[in-house]
Amino acid sequence: MFMRRFIQLQSGLCLYGVAAALMVRANLGLDPWNVFHQGLSLRIGMLHKRVLKAHPKLMRPSP
Repeated sequence: MFMRRFIQLQSGLCLYGVAAALMVRANLGLDPWNVFHQGLSLRIGMLHKRVLKAHPKLMRPSP
């Protein structure tokens, strides 16, 4: 049961990522978080996928 649900979750997340990537490539418009990441990548000159990976590290509260 767990493995089936886990595979379904991973498949859904993969499809969501593919859909977001296709929307970026086709210039169709983006959902709010991707708009933020796309604007940030254009502003600082990084690739969109690198901003997606770096964003959670930048948003940590300082101790």
